[in-house]
Parts: sequence; structure tokens; C-alpha cells
Amino acid sequence: MTHQNIPNMEVSSLFFYSHYQKKTYRGLRYLCLYIDFKVFLLSGLLLFSINSARADEWIYRMQQGDNLWNLTERHLTHLKFVLPLQRLNHIQNPFRIPPGTEIRIPVKWTRQQSSSALVLRVFGEAQLKRQGHPQPLPVVDGMQIFPGDAISTGENAYVTFEFADQSILRLQDKSELRFERLEILGNNAVVSTEVNLQKGEQKAWCPITLQ
Repeated sequence: MTHQNIPNMEVSSLFFYSHYQKKTYRGLRYLCLYIDFKVFLLSGLLLFSINSARADEWIYRMQQGDNLWNLTERHLTHLKFVLPLQRLNHIQNPFRIPPGTEIRIPVKWTRQQSSSALVLRVFGEAQLKRQGHPQPLPVVDGMQIFPGDAISTGENAYVTFEFADQSILRLQDKSELRFERLEILGNNAVVSTEVNLQKGEQKAWCPITLQ
């Protein structure tokens, strides 16, 4: 496993590499988005389309043996979405779809479950602000991070995080980061991460599987 190295992002940056950078290996696509000072790490067997600063759809690439019924059963909240999915994608026969066909799926139809991030490494002093805790907590190796948590680093300190899709983010010194959204969409098909850099710098690495 290697990672695509993404250069430092500063608070003053608005767009990065024309909004996204994408690499494809073994049919896996990983997408890193930097929009309005936020970082979106979106990965899986998919390609996201963007509406404003959020992804409201994801694209599933059909595999051998897939059809709209078993796709809906695995990844969507209800079988009632088979017909709307067929109409949205202009599919004539929901049981016969060639492998490689890309299917648009609205996020609002998709199963969603909460996820978390893991603190891999802390160097120096860092603090965690968490709802329900009146005082900041010290950040330590192995700590779980949940939506709503905010991390700040001191001088010459950094914190490295790992997300459910094995993407990595490192918060540099004298920086503040808030975790807005940590989700898994479908049956582990998509990991969707949104963090908001309040101050300072960060580095992100998206996982790439080599042949």
C-alpha cells in the first residue's frame, strides 16, 4: 500500500488542482477535494460528482453479476428505489447491465452509518475539544475521533490521523481542525470524510493500490 502525496494546504487556498485530483488502480478510484477551506476525502468503487461544496451523488461501477435489484438491496435504504434508480440512469433492463456501466446513486437514497478517525501519531502537545467535555482533552496515540471533535496543535507539534478508507491526514503545528462528517455509505462502498481547517496547515494522502 502506498499513498498519493498531497502538498500542504493553507487556509488562504480556495481550490486545489482544479478542484480535485483522481487516480485509478484496479478499478478503485480515490478522490481528494479541497473546496472552501474544507477537505473532502471520498473513496471506494466510485466517482463522486460535486454539487456546490458537497457530493450529492456517487457513481457505482457495475461488476459481473450485478443488477439494479441486488445493487439496491446492498447499498440503498429500500427496494422502492429500484425504479427511480432505473429511471435516473435510463436503464432499459434492470437485470441486464453490462459490467463497467456507471450508475448514478443519490446520497440521500443510500444507507449511511457513522464512522470515526484514528489518531496514529502525536508529536508534541495537541488538544481535543469534544461536546460534553467542558475541558480540552490531551490528544494521545490510538484515540478515536468522532464528528464534531476539534483538534488544535501547539508549536512544533503535529497529529496524524487515519480514516476508515486508510487515507491519512496530518495536522501541522499551530493549526486547528474540526471533523464535520465521518460516514460510510452503502455496504462499505463509500467512505465520506469532511474536515474543516480553521487555522494553519495540513497534509493529506489518499490510498492507492498498485498492481
